[in-house]
Amino acid sequence: MYLIVFHYLITKNKMKILDNIYVILDEMQKRKAMYLGNDYNFQSLESFVYGYQLAASDQHLEQSGAPNFGYFNTWILGHISEHYGLSGGWFWQIRNRNLNDDAKAFDDFFDLLSVFKKSGIYFKKAIVNARARDFSITGPVKRYVGSNFDEPDQVPHSIRWTRIGNSTTTWISFLDATNKVFSESWYENEKEATNALDSEFGGYLDFF
Repeated sequence: MYLIVFHYLITKNKMKILDNIYVILDEMQKRKAMYLGNDYNFQSLESFVYGYQLAASDQHLEQSGAPNFGYFNTWILGHISEHYGLSGGWFWQIRNRNLNDDAKAFDDFFDLLSVFKKSGIYFKKAIVNARARDFSITGPVKRYVGSNFDEPDQVPHSIRWTRIGNSTTTWISFLDATNKVFSESWYENEKEATNALDSEFGGYLDFF
């Protein structure tokens, strides 16, 4: 099991702490067998990354100036010109772009990751005002109505709209009054995200 959340690498008598997925992947690109085993293949990379993400906290998936690695899986769908179904993340897309060629798949992964790391992050936010809140409860989309119709599910206090450069993918996050995200969805482009929000909040949201 490839679970490395806190790892040390001694290089030229200097101890390097590898406690971040970006740092580890940088090292892995140079020494794949060290992290994936001598008989590694592209599937080994997926197993490593998936295991790391299960064990990691947000701080292990972030690096100054780069997006949270957790977005890479859906960022890629809005970046590549041809994808292989919206349900497949980075591994599925890259493997199908490089069938039966693990060496090219590895190169493709690290090339795409390099673009992702350098992509700017753009946010905007809207407070859910009374009109938007009322529409979300009485409108056609019943996201907030649970099994007990007298106890609707949580309505967001605010909504965060996220875009990452070099991709059309758009993420919509619902936040509570303490600014904590309790639900997040992604859309292939801004138009889909706008339509989804209008359906739920009646066009009453004012982003800033």
